[in-house]
Amino acid sequence: MKRHVPDSAVALDYALITHFHPDHYGAVTAASPASAKGPYRLSGMTEVGDALGIHTLLDRGWPDYSYPTPLSDSTMANYRRFIEARARAE
Repeated sequence: MKRHVPDSAVALDYALITHFHPDHYGAVTAASPASAKGPYRLSGMTEVGDALGIHTLLDRGWPDYSYPTPLSDSTMANYRRFIEARARAE
């Protein structure tokens, strides 16, 4: 895998999710491994957050993920568990 951060990096300063399509924040499947850091599965942004860490995570849905319509599929539910685990860890 090609790295785009120095080996000495301990976390990303910022990560941005422009919209909630699986190719932008990670599609969760039954084969997605469970995280050791919280009650969520690893795919896309959750995998990056676990592996490298993210100081500031920005997304257009926070705080209630209801614009333009409520988002409630399994990938969004997984992402929200990731967000909640991050908040508890702070």
